[in-house]
Amino acid sequence: MKILLAEKRKNHISAVQFALTQIKDSECKEISSIFIVDDMNKLDKKLKKEKPDILILDESFIYYQTKENINSLKALCPGISILALITSFRQGRKFAEAGVEDFVLKDSADKFYNKMVTFLTNIAVKKR
Repeated sequence: MKILLAEKRKNHISAVQFALTQIKDSECKEISSIFIVDDMNKLDKKLKKEKPDILILDESFIYYQTKENINSLKALCPGISILALITSFRQGRKFAEAGVEDFVLKDSADKFYNKMVTFLTNIAVKKR
């Protein structure tokens, strides 16, 4: 499974990348590649080039017109599953209504890690 992380903040990139590496090494060995982008232009290019199975998308990438933006991302890479990284349940509802498969709050490291494991494992099982 290929994963693309779209995150703008360097400290968040490091934290999520560390979590994904831990998950890859222990919980979900189906992860083959982890790519990282930090702006929208790179996101579009990487989606087209790598065709990842999963997009982990920070809410900061999409401020307005969430549904339209999610639809255009899914059009670039049909079949992709999107996990939104959010800071509030209100944002979570907004992303869920826009068509992302799931979201995770960035409020607790343990909850964040466990939610990522569950999401990635479920996608891996579907891809088998």
